[in-house]
Amino acid sequence: MSENEYNVDMGLNMNLSMIDDMKGKALKGRKDYLFLINDSSSEIKQHYDPTFKPRIDIEKFKESQESKEKYFKKNNINYKLFIVPDKSVILRHLLPFETPEPIRILDELKDHLTVLDIIQNEEDFIKPDTHIDTLAGIKCVAQIFSVMYPEKTYEEHLDTIYSVIHFSKFTLTGNLLSNINWGYSKDDEYYKKYKYIDLEVPKLNTAIENLTDQLPEEFKFNHGRKTLYFRNENSITDKKAFICRTSSVNKMNIALISHYREIIFYWDHWLFNKDFYEWFKPDDAFDIYIERYLENPSCPIVSEDSDDVYIPIKVIFEYMQRVLYNEQNNKILFTKMRREAMKRFPPLSDDIIDSIVKQNLFDENFYRNNYTDIEKSETDPFKHFINYGYKEGRLTSDNEDINKKLNFIIRTHDESTSKRLAVKNKFMKESLNRFPPLSEEVIETIKSENLFDESFYLKRYPDIKKSNLDPFNHFIKQGYKAGRLPTANKEKNERVNKLIRNM
Repeated sequence: MSENEYNVDMGLNMNLSMIDDMKGKALKGRKDYLFLINDSSSEIKQHYDPTFKPRIDIEKFKESQESKEKYFKKNNINYKLFIVPDKSVILRHLLPFETPEPIRILDELKDHLTVLDIIQNEEDFIKPDTHIDTLAGIKCVAQIFSVMYPEKTYEEHLDTIYSVIHFSKFTLTGNLLSNINWGYSKDDEYYKKYKYIDLEVPKLNTAIENLTDQLPEEFKFNHGRKTLYFRNENSITDKKAFICRTSSVNKMNIALISHYREIIFYWDHWLFNKDFYEWFKPDDAFDIYIERYLENPSCPIVSEDSDDVYIPIKVIFEYMQRVLYNEQNNKILFTKMRREAMKRFPPLSDDIIDSIVKQNLFDENFYRNNYTDIEKSETDPFKHFINYGYKEGRLTSDNEDINKKLNFIIRTHDESTSKRLAVKNKFMKESLNRFPPLSEEVIETIKSENLFDESFYLKRYPDIKKSNLDPFNHFIKQGYKAGRLPTANKEKNERVNKLIRNM
């Protein structure tokens, strides 16, 4: 099918199977509405393709929500999970092909979430954008408040919001016309018509204070997404709210801010930052997600007996299969991790660098041999460590006492560095704790079915060979946690993954 056959009023000339051939393009529907198909959650296929298998583990999700609900109840925080319906569900009549009744993951989760079903028609969505309109955002907030505070009706909450806001014009380019989603020529008539659209956007009648810069460093970003923190002295209530959000909440921000004295907007990516909640101490906490994101949540389990938050091992291994076992993705992932680390850690001071040199706390040969990327790049080992390596948790010596001493110097010399290292080390420790030890049954099966190739492991991971560690023992204790492959055989690797997931 040629590009110009994807016309806006294409009627029923298309079917669902053609979507796979359109990756990188927006889907043109009826009445000039565009739909997203260039997404990892496969929004349209998850709703209309009966062969599509979502990655969510329904029972783990329920367990996760129950653990969060218990945590919030114990801490006297009013909590709910709200879901913004997908555009392709509400506007299914505008898709360019006939559709059956949509398959909706949320139908199995009704006891653990509230659907913002006030979103019902074409006027609630922006034609060249995946998200709801700004007026629809206000309606969503009124519904949220009617659930959280049922002593007032939806209409009363809506009237209260409208009493403290006014509107101004804002020019928007819809995200479905972005380079990553559009995919057609920019000479296309649709692109020319809808590149710039005017929206009525709400503004508060009184000024608010942006406190984002006052957040502790460890909370300012999550996976590259910036956290926002506002104070509204003229708020409808004197309460504090913590909002875990996605992009659709951008259309709700002002209405939410109008209600709260202090409010935080945080991209948590289906994780759970207990430290952040305990720092902020909110009265209300909402998760507000777009429906399509239910396809692949991380399902964190909040422990009742400790400070730990666990990710179920099945979820971790499915993620590892999809991302960590992909060589290209591995490179991308490492680059992102390095950039994130660089943001979080300040440079080492001259005093610390002098201490490292004077006290012989850096072993150049160890560093070069232990980290093969340094050896191959011919980077100066010491410069790499003081600029990047300490941020990535790299060791300077095979002597444990030296590493402890250096860690102590860095921690105690600079308070902000100490806090960042504490956060990083806690995360690394929790990451390892999320993986239970392999059972004896799994270990015996790996042995009996020859699912581990020692020669491959030593060749692929030269740090094991240089350290003289037993390859098999390393894999069953540490290697599987780090996503290392036991063999070069894909089927055997999948067999090992399945054994571990099903423990």
